[in-house]
Amino acid sequence: MTRAWMHTISGRAITMAKPEAREIDVLLDLPETLAGIARFNASVPGGIYSVAQHCCLMADAALDDEAGDADLATLALLHDAHEYIWGDITTPQAQGLAEIEAELYGDSRVAAVIAEAKRRGDAAIFAACGVPWPPAPQMLRSLKEYDLRMMATERLQLLASTPKRWSAAVEKAQPIRMRGGITLWSVGRAADEYRRRLVELCPAVARKSQR
Repeated sequence: MTRAWMHTISGRAITMAKPEAREIDVLLDLPETLAGIARFNASVPGGIYSVAQHCCLMADAALDDEAGDADLATLALLHDAHEYIWGDITTPQAQGLAEIEAELYGDSRVAAVIAEAKRRGDAAIFAACGVPWPPAPQMLRSLKEYDLRMMATERLQLLASTPKRWSAAVEKAQPIRMRGGITLWSVGRAADEYRRRLVELCPAVARKSQR
């Protein structure tokens, strides 16, 4: 059976359902693709706020602004890297698909399928970057907290006024302490900033960059 695959910027083929580390180009495909993916389904007034910039700002907060934790910063930089393969499946999109599935079939498994697709993508990308997978449970808890706080920060600084309340977790989250406000990066800058942090935080990527 021919498995579904994706054609990357560098001309590689990534096996969608079961990606492998050898298929991942961490210096070209990963930064450039994440820099071209719009967070919040491109609903930021005034321009594109990329997944790459989101990950960079989270990594900076973990490394410099608050925690001073290089391991957490690495995890923050890579936490949405699976979107290089699957795109940004937003929370409202996933919830909407689950609602449709429940209406049609009486139950919902789409959330589990999406979570597994992300897990497989992360496992391959983390391996390509030389970062241990899976992260320790405590690190995952810290990451989840940072991600909620970054979302609260982004909502406050980037999005139009909300017509409805968000999830209780986001509503309760305290915005991250940042140096200045969020300004939108160009696609080129977002890719370069992401690539630079990969080299700084991931020794395996640094070695590849020197070849």
